[in-house]
Amino acid sequence: MDIKFNCSNPACRRRISVDESMAGRSLQCPACATVLQVPSSTNIKFNCSNPDCGQHIVVDVSESGRFVRCPSCGRPLQIPGPPPKPTFSELPLRTEGKKPLSLASRGHPLFTAFKRLLLGWGIGAALFGLLIAGLHLRSSAALPKHFNTMMNVISSWGTFRDAPLVDHSGTLLVYARETDNGIGFFLLNLVTGQHQLMGRINEAVSTADNSFRLFGWSPDDRYVALALDNKYDQTIAICDGDNGTLKKAFSLRDDAKQASFHVRQEIREGRWLGNDSLVLMDCVHSLYLLDLKNNRLREIQSYPLYQDPPYAITRTSDHGIAYADRNKIWELDLSAGRTRQLIQLTNANIKWLDYSPTNGQFLFCLGDPNAADSENRYLYRFDPNATTNLTRLTYADTLKGQWILGDSGIAYVSNGLSQVLVIEPKDAGLRTNLFTEGNVDAYSVAPKKDKVYAFAKSGREATGIWEYDITNRTLRSVVSGEVQSFDFGQMVLRINRTAGKDKVPYSVLVPPQLDPQKKYPVVLDQPSNAQNTQEAQFLANAGIFYVTCNRDGMDNILTVYDEMLKNPNIDPHRVYITGSSVRTRVVSALVDYKPALWRGAILLSPVAFPKIPDEPTYFPSIFISIGKKDAESFLKATDRFAQGACRQLICAKIVYHSNASHIFNSTTLEKERYQAMAKFILADY
Repeated sequence: MDIKFNCSNPACRRRISVDESMAGRSLQCPACATVLQVPSSTNIKFNCSNPDCGQHIVVDVSESGRFVRCPSCGRPLQIPGPPPKPTFSELPLRTEGKKPLSLASRGHPLFTAFKRLLLGWGIGAALFGLLIAGLHLRSSAALPKHFNTMMNVISSWGTFRDAPLVDHSGTLLVYARETDNGIGFFLLNLVTGQHQLMGRINEAVSTADNSFRLFGWSPDDRYVALALDNKYDQTIAICDGDNGTLKKAFSLRDDAKQASFHVRQEIREGRWLGNDSLVLMDCVHSLYLLDLKNNRLREIQSYPLYQDPPYAITRTSDHGIAYADRNKIWELDLSAGRTRQLIQLTNANIKWLDYSPTNGQFLFCLGDPNAADSENRYLYRFDPNATTNLTRLTYADTLKGQWILGDSGIAYVSNGLSQVLVIEPKDAGLRTNLFTEGNVDAYSVAPKKDKVYAFAKSGREATGIWEYDITNRTLRSVVSGEVQSFDFGQMVLRINRTAGKDKVPYSVLVPPQLDPQKKYPVVLDQPSNAQNTQEAQFLANAGIFYVTCNRDGMDNILTVYDEMLKNPNIDPHRVYITGSSVRTRVVSALVDYKPALWRGAILLSPVAFPKIPDEPTYFPSIFISIGKKDAESFLKATDRFAQGACRQLICAKIVYHSNASHIFNSTTLEKERYQAMAKFILADY
């Protein structure tokens, strides 16, 4: 057996191979003549430098100076000994009784070099092909059986978007839902159960907010209105209220003459005033009037170019509206052209404004003015004509308060361990909480105020559309969340818990058919609605725990991290932290703070990246999923990170998605993203 080692001269580092009979002897380097001692052993033995590991490692002496990962903890380690220096093919040493091999004896030197080059290319190509094939087989073998079928089944129901809206007759309902080819808009006949596709959009968009908006029906139900993003402009579509066919279309850029602005505006809110008029608010809080009689869209009130949400507007009469401007509420009389301020609050940001023409009072949500650091919002009632005009109605985190039953009662979402729809009529006997075992994504109140319609799930089934009759106390499913065929997966029920002394809320999706004797990888996500989506179900059915910390902040996430590791079925060495868009800033900060906690970091449409260390050290594997049509700055930042990771030998997998921008609007793109994510995790990339 030959002993292979490197010349100790830093300027040389020639790789040398001698017979093992030379072990322990001295000889001269054939390249630089430095006197060397042949190693006495063909192995190098050392221990992992991780104090929590200490794994004993044995490698061949020819590997001296190279970097390897510890087979136990995965930490990058440098093998003791001088590192190799890339050189040309080794020349054999002269030994007694033998002459050095003559290259010229094999033919012309140029011919020999060319032949070796061709041979090297062929062997290299073959090895590269085998490597790619091996990685593909390894990642495919790591996935559960029937994985693709399971993904198709789960994604068949699609994610609902915005909120369902019903017409004044209570017969037709319009809703939006992700499909394989983009977001589809549907009309549902609540009497016959018949669905009709109005249209579909599949534009690559930069944010979830500006792809579309539903504005519902005109008071006479002749029209249904919505705003659609079409990349360089936004179209206000006026459709037939009976069959959804397009009647009129208005360009925000051309018809409203807003091309002179430096900021591209999108409509965020809209309310019908009358049968032929609609008031709209854009992302910089400017107001527009859409006059269908005269086919005119015009700006009626301009605001400074700030883009801070929220956007809140409500109808007060057939010629008046009220709207929120951060901490103020204004009333605008369009017939008189007058605006008056109704209230100004301190340390407040008003959201979800609703007005009752019956009692002349408003509902809205805002944070606690006396607790600026609190993330909670509470529901308030505001009476402009009362002496004590502001009354707090809730004492838990609250979303979207609405008037019901002749404006004598209220409905709202209580946001605790899950989102529960609370119905509070004046009659205490009609009060109830809906979807306590599931979750509410979005809801609306019917124009007659007698029913509510919600995107929600009552338990293990997927999200569907539900109708609740307040007076009769009846709940019925109008678009079922039940999956018809579920042979290769199952809907996983979310488990809600709290962690630590501060009772940080978090949710857990447990892999179905869990083997109590096995350990499984886990994905730790941040506050979002993702635990209620099909994407979380993909991961759980692939054999991955999915945990969501439902409170912002690094400390809260680390508290949940400690708590979830108490689960004996969670592998503490396979913990992945994830975040999307702006939440990749928190992911990056957590990786920078304690990289050893994470096996990997998953960055979806990232706007921030972890800092790449200057010196070789342990660093999590990185998975990045980004649309090819995302912002140029984000794409360039991704390329820079990938190059830096490569230089430091950090494992990084970058997946670019065609026809996708910052937000994914189709089930096809979501399946593509989460299939790649599952392979990354299960193959232990």
